[in-house]
Amino acid sequence: MSYKFLLYTCLAMSPLLLIGFFLKISRAREAGRQSDPAAGMRRISKKSWLLKFFDVSGYQAECYFDVRYFFIRDNGALKEIPLTSIRRVYRTSVKVSGRYMWAVVYAEGAQEHTVKFIHNFTVFNKDFLGFLSAVEKANPAAGVEKLTVFSL
Repeated sequence: MSYKFLLYTCLAMSPLLLIGFFLKISRAREAGRQSDPAAGMRRISKKSWLLKFFDVSGYQAECYFDVRYFFIRDNGALKEIPLTSIRRVYRTSVKVSGRYMWAVVYAEGAQEHTVKFIHNFTVFNKDFLGFLSAVEKANPAAGVEKLTVFSL
């Protein structure tokens, strides 16, 4: 083999190697951001720089879930809501940074509360789908909207 052939082969393959390297780094960073390993919770929300810029405080909660609970972390306080008390999960008409906001309606005593958040569903992170199916399993009477291409 000639050195020119080897050089051209390396140059042709270098973009593929760079793409693979950056995908691996982004997956590792995403995995580090998505969960709270101490509690075994999986994150289903993401914060928007647009909402931070305009200081919209109603949508700053971080949402997590596990097999039995839905967690809301707002201003450092963590609130546990059993998945069985969730009444409805639906997509709102508000779109921020190319993603629709989702709302979770849950019962706490005799009152109903709503929390809204931007989902973090990506090709590599499907925790939001896991949350929707966990709510359906825990409370079959809950109205859970399906995640489709048009509702992302």
